[in-house]
Amino acid sequence: MNDIRNRERLRRALDLLEQVAGECQASLNEKASATLGQNPGPIGIGRMLALSRRTDTLERLARDLSELLGEPPPARMAPIVASEAAAA
Repeated sequence: MNDIRNRERLRRALDLLEQVAGECQASLNEKASATLGQNPGPIGIGRMLALSRRTDTLERLARDLSELLGEPPPARMAPIVASEAAAA
């Protein structure tokens, strides 16, 4: 990845991925805390699980893009779990 323009585009994409992942994580935290001590029901649980999967996917993409750029993964991203490391 030696082309400066491509690196800059990827860097911007990484910044946006991090921003969206952070927003999804904040939304997930809000939903989880709003249902604390309550039963959110199957629809509420399904929505939280979908948001969790979306957040995980965005974080994984950000880690992969960081690796492509030769940079350390974003600090606030979720760590790679053992099953992901074994699959890689």
